[in-house]
Amino acid sequence: MKFLLEEGFTQELIDKLILKYDEGILDIFQIEKNNVIDNIRYLKQLGIKRLEELILFRIELFTKDPEEIKEAFDKPNWKEIVEEINEDVLNIDKV
Repeated sequence: MKFLLEEGFTQELIDKLILKYDEGILDIFQIEKNNVIDNIRYLKQLGIKRLEELILFRIELFTKDPEEIKEAFDKPNWKEIVEEINEDVLNIDKV
């Protein structure tokens, strides 16, 4: 999961992920590394600031096809949704 370091995350996040998730989930996260990177970059581009918390809370979100993520945010009120997620990452469930 060293690729997370290249995306600006810390070793501390990687350590937390290792403690929180089982090996199978982490394997999928690494296998889908390209999707994870694309989704991180897209969410950063949208203005989502609490990505570390979001990865800890919803790791599976980042393994999805990036087109699926883009479609989920392709709404007239996407800016409000981003603001809500920045307030509380649990609001990701509204997407």
